[in-house]
Amino acid sequence: MKKIVIGLDGMMCSGCENRVNTAIKNAYPVKKVTSSHVKKETVINTEVDIPEAQITAMLTGMGFKVLSFTVEEKKRLFPR
Repeated sequence: MKKIVIGLDGMMCSGCENRVNTAIKNAYPVKKVTSSHVKKETVINTEVDIPEAQITAMLTGMGFKVLSFTVEEKKRLFPR
């Protein structure tokens, strides 16, 4: 499982958070996505690689500015 944290500027309200979450869910096979306009970040939990360039282009096209992009491997409690 991967945890991707995207620093994102331009979200002003919960409506913006929902737009970002919906766009990501529709574009990529994610387990969970949450956005916070207060923290200026979006957190994605996924099993697949999501290319930074692709998601940056998508979010920029929606009018947001990507400030950072980090990926960390989350360890499973119970291996498959």
